[in-house]
Parts: sequence; structure tokens; C-alpha cells
Amino acid sequence: MDGTSVPEAPSKNRVGAAYGDSRSWRGYVCTTTGSEGVQIELELSGTGPVDAYVWDASPGLPEQGAPILSARPAWALPFQTGDRTLVVSKLHL
Repeated sequence: MDGTSVPEAPSKNRVGAAYGDSRSWRGYVCTTTGSEGVQIELELSGTGPVDAYVWDASPGLPEQGAPILSARPAWALPFQTGDRTLVVSKLHL
């Protein structure tokens, strides 16, 4: 990922899959990626197709999220990673 090999050790941070067997999933995170993005190169084994999900999480909400922010009561506030915008793409390789 971005010129650095990712270790083969299973991730401790796997997220369960809605369908299928999540034990076969691998998750990799690049937390220092700026707005320029990151380049990902995969080496796949086997002959079958592979489904992959690529996602980005950016701090804050776009202007379309203004109604959500205005509906939040004054006593409520974001926690952990705060308000974020997520963009997800499923790839069939």
C-alpha cells in the first residue's frame, strides 16, 4: 500500500461481513493518507474472482449533512472518531 508491503498477519481489527464468512476477510488501513489518496497494488492467488471494498473516511460532513447536524440536540455530541463522511466502492476483481 503506497509502496509499503502489508504483513501477512491477520488483522485484529476485522469488521464482520454482512454476508459470507468474515474470517476470510482482510482489512488494511492507511491512517496517514492525505487528500492526495493512496495507491494500492494487489497480488492475488487462485483463478476465481475476488470482491474487494475500498473506502475512505474523511472528518466532518458535506453540506448535505447540515440537516443532521441541526437536528442534533445541544446535549448530544459526536464521540470516538466524530462526524465523518464515508465513501465506499465495491470492486469485483
